[in-house]
Amino acid sequence: MRFRCYRAILLLSWREALTYRVDLIADLLSSAILLGIYYFLWQAVFEARPTIEGLDFTFMTSYIALARIVQGFVQTEPLEYEIAHRVEEGSISLDLLRPYNLQIYYYLKAYSQSLISALLISVPILAFSLFALQLAAPEPLRCGIFLLSLHLGFAVNAGLSFLVGLAAFPLRNNEGVAQLKKFITTLLSGNLFPIVLLPSLIKDLNGLLPFRAIIDVPIGIYLGHLPPTLLVFQALWAVALGLLGYLLFVRARRRLVVLGG
Repeated sequence: MRFRCYRAILLLSWREALTYRVDLIADLLSSAILLGIYYFLWQAVFEARPTIEGLDFTFMTSYIALARIVQGFVQTEPLEYEIAHRVEEGSISLDLLRPYNLQIYYYLKAYSQSLISALLISVPILAFSLFALQLAAPEPLRCGIFLLSLHLGFAVNAGLSFLVGLAAFPLRNNEGVAQLKKFITTLLSGNLFPIVLLPSLIKDLNGLLPFRAIIDVPIGIYLGHLPPTLLVFQALWAVALGLLGYLLFVRARRRLVVLGG
């Protein structure tokens, strides 16, 4: 019974995401524009020096293309704003009465949107990168490990977004927390450049934090730059953030105040 309920949620979220095709097209165009900007930016950088931290222009071209592909799948930011909106308008109280786990519901809803984004954004950019940018396709085993790492990266980012959404319970408005999370994640996840280019102190500290598990690790596994053992690192953070979100959600729902109730 519970499985059928979650399957229905996934299908309904899929259909809902498909209704906003204009947004998906805009995301595809923005990702393509960013890819072009980063390509010419790094081309200018590598004209001055052939390698940076042992990385050449060919590697960087593959990295920036994969960053756009992975970002298209792991983005879960709408989740945190939706939770905040429902807390602000009070409809979250009705959600708490529904016969399913609300945390799993938001995870599934974000996952369905990620699948749509992967099909309509990541796949076209991947096809373009394979032919135009000469992105090398990995062997089947590494490709399978990459797909697993990609899903673990999504789980880590979903866990962070759920925690940001929960901040709306005590704060009523989590906009500041959401913007802070977006800034830190963009900088430390590998979305803009490989983590290896960070200063040593920040790079060592970031190696213990969950952010690099979102984008940098899947890309590193795809390119053979990082070992598959980092799947364990991703899985541990995915479980830890999910469990922390569950515990904080149980505590937050007990202290929820809607219309003075």
